[in-house]
Amino acid sequence: MAQRTVLVQKLKSNVLKAIVKPWTLQVLLSLRGGSTFSEVKWKLGISSKTLTARLKELAKMGLVTRTIYADAKLRVEYSLTEKGLELATILVALDSWEQKW
Repeated sequence: MAQRTVLVQKLKSNVLKAIVKPWTLQVLLSLRGGSTFSEVKWKLGISSKTLTARLKELAKMGLVTRTIYADAKLRVEYSLTEKGLELATILVALDSWEQKW
């Protein structure tokens, strides 16, 4: 019983607190396959301030990586890390489960 309590507390303190914030799940799921800041902002209709905050939080958690490309025009792409892809898979499965029941 004590192990279960520790697990629940750990989940509440780490992942759940971050992903229940407005827009976090949408941003996370929109980054499958990689996207630029502008693409995510346009696709979701999210404010720059909120998107910046969510990307920083997701990167701090190790779910998102930021890659800078020095092409003719400076371009920054965000994509999910292996950890982020695994979480996205779980979230999609959870959504499928919810729709089924």
